[in-house]
Amino acid sequence: RETGGDESVEQALEAHARLVGYSRAVASLALTLLTLFAAAAEEERPSAAEEGKKIITAMLIVGLIFLGVILIGQALNWLSHRREARRPPAY
Repeated sequence: RETGGDESVEQALEAHARLVGYSRAVASLALTLLTLFAAAAEEERPSAAEEGKKIITAMLIVGLIFLGVILIGQALNWLSHRREARRPPAY
């Protein structure tokens, strides 16, 4: 990337800000957001295999959470039946 490109973008934003009445701070904020967006777009994206691995790992974790909730519910049900069996019958 050329260093002159940033200056020309900044000059264009300042000219636009003068035309529409924005302050230099708003133009600077717009330039900062534009620079951050360009930097994020240039980052290397993970491969399809890496994304697939993350998705499968997340699905396995969610499945384990579901199994854990089911096991807790069954254990509580079993304990309540045992507690009722120990209780003397009401006449």
